[in-house]
Amino acid sequence: RRASRALSRERGRTRDSSASGASASGGDDSADGGDSMSTKAMHRKIAAEMKEKRERRTQKKKEEAASHVGGWAQAHRDIYDQLSSLPAIGPPIFPEGWSPGEVKRGDGKQLKKAYHRAAAKLHPDKVADLPIAAQALAEELFKSVGEAYRKELKRMEERQAMKEAGKTQKV
Repeated sequence: RRASRALSRERGRTRDSSASGASASGGDDSADGGDSMSTKAMHRKIAAEMKEKRERRTQKKKEEAASHVGGWAQAHRDIYDQLSSLPAIGPPIFPEGWSPGEVKRGDGKQLKKAYHRAAAKLHPDKVADLPIAAQALAEELFKSVGEAYRKELKRMEERQAMKEAGKTQKV
């Protein structure tokens, strides 16, 4: 609506300047002295302005979400705490009653299943129809949960390697 209102205002200005130019130029609308824009040019200008405004708004929402998720990630340092706290975020990202599932510490299969379930809800392609703020929050949560998951996998691999090294030394 805003774009059509702006276009109507711009057209009104174009008609006014064309009318005044028409009497001076003998009725030739194409030679209006360069004061008016073509309709296509107006559409491009309005579309560019709207795109720029949308990009600024999106960037602002992403920055706000990053600061919120940064604090959340500090409070929930490991993947287990993060997964258990995700349902508290609630709608629109997580519906009422949603849970990533029960995860016992050190159980790789349960952890993988819970992580993938959460990642499926947070993935940017899955939240594209949500409001910009929810999209930005989901994107930052997706990054944070993914990083925590990778850290936990690395820790579990190191622990397994240490167990295997300890067993071979005893023999």
